[in-house]
Amino acid sequence: MSEQGMLFMCRQEPMFGPRIELFGMERANGRHSEDLAVQPVEMRELPVAMAAQPFLCLTDDEAQRLMDALWDAGLRPTAGHGSAGQIEAVTKHLMDMRAIAFKRLGMLPKEGGAG
Repeated sequence: MSEQGMLFMCRQEPMFGPRIELFGMERANGRHSEDLAVQPVEMRELPVAMAAQPFLCLTDDEAQRLMDALWDAGLRPTAGHGSAGQIEAVTKHLMDMRAIAFKRLGMLPKEGGAG
């Protein structure tokens, strides 16, 4: 395994309908080693009462690289699933706007509000 871990590239492939192509590889460590590339996933029948095994295990850094590659390919989280940073920024903005509005209107904000 390389020090970098798994690398990902994603691209939109509209020729056969809206779909994302996902590529995974790992750079070789040694001078005479070859890079490794993920091969197509194979679907197989799962016997009744047998648990499915993960087809891919990633470190946190590798998972982040995968999410970044999907973002670069144009995928975004489903509506309503904003990041914590986005939600915090919007909350602070709303508090600022409330403080400005209350000041302009000469009103005192309710307890626990902005201002």
